Amino acid sequence: MDGTSAPAVHSSLCSEIDSHAQDPNSAPYPNNISDSPTLPDSAGVHPENPAEVVATDGTPAPRDLNPAENADNALKSPTVASSTDASPKDPAGAIATNDATASGRPAGRSRKSVPVLQLDMVPGQCWIVKYRGHSPWPAIICDEEMLTKDLITTRPVSAKPIDGTYREEFQNGGRSTKGRRYPIMFLGTNEFAWTHNTDLQPLNMDDVEKQVEAGPRAGSGKALDLWNAYRVAAKNHDLPWFKKMLADEHEQAMQ
Repeated sequence: MDGTSAPAVHSSLCSEIDSHAQDPNSAPYPNNISDSPTLPDSAGVHPENPAEVVATDGTPAPRDLNPAENADNALKSPTVASSTDASPKDPAGAIATNDATASGRPAGRSRKSVPVLQLDMVPGQCWIVKYRGHSPWPAIICDEEMLTKDLITTRPVSAKPIDGTYREEFQNGGRSTKGRRYPIMFLGTNEFAWTHNTDLQPLNMDDVEKQVEAGPRAGSGKALDLWNAYRVAAKNHDLPWFKKMLADEHEQAMQ
């Protein structure tokens, strides 16, 4: 048989069609039923074509004698959404999206935290300096008299100059306020640095006392320096005390 030719209809199907045509009480067939003993391939049968579809085993599928009634039932029957469109929480089939997907960010990627600006630094205040990859460290805000020669020569444009007036872009409300820097001295080691205001966090005295009570970790010189830094912070010294301490250290170094 030619592979492009339509399959032959079973002889019992032809008999059923003839008997149905002779019965005046039977439901009428549509006028476009062909008398030909062959039917088109099942893949080409349109839903509106009333011809029976012949199964792959050669037997005809049951014929729908009342397509109008079935059409009404189809309209009344509920539509079930596919598994890809519906979820137990969304029977209507709408796909819910989280905030990350709705905003265009890849799912599972958390939003970056907004840095907190610390713009009201006063010399003598103790803060926690938190650098990425380093332990939080207590430090004090320095005034102009405490600055070392190295700190003066490396003063950034984002820091307050000697006249005490910030450049326009680093003033409050300026476009570069986030980059403003302050001179600090790390407690315990008395080292100096210029640090961004966003790297400074308020000092919690309860946390300071816990660090002092816990003591330093054994076998770590850095841990001992950090513990000494918390010990100094716990005493809550004022700015003149730190200035005197630095002057005494300088005098001892000169002897």
